[in-house]
Amino acid sequence: MEDALQYLDLILQDMSGHLRALYNAAACKERLGDYEGANMCIIEYLKGKPEDDEALDFKKRIGAATGTRTRVASLEGSHHNH
Repeated sequence: MEDALQYLDLILQDMSGHLRALYNAAACKERLGDYEGANMCIIEYLKGKPEDDEALDFKKRIGAATGTRTRVASLEGSHHNH
């Protein structure tokens, strides 16, 4: 799992918005117990695919594991620009 995560991190260094790499990195981090890191990756993923039900469920699961809110910041923060 750690080897896969290292590979995904290399991809994300060059292509930070690579959605599949973000999703898979989130899954690896979750399995390794890095829920905060998983949460950050899945939030970035959801910025590109906000309607992805599987990813939204994943976000809820991570939120439950960490006790964090499950809303996606990019989808709720537009009021700051007004």
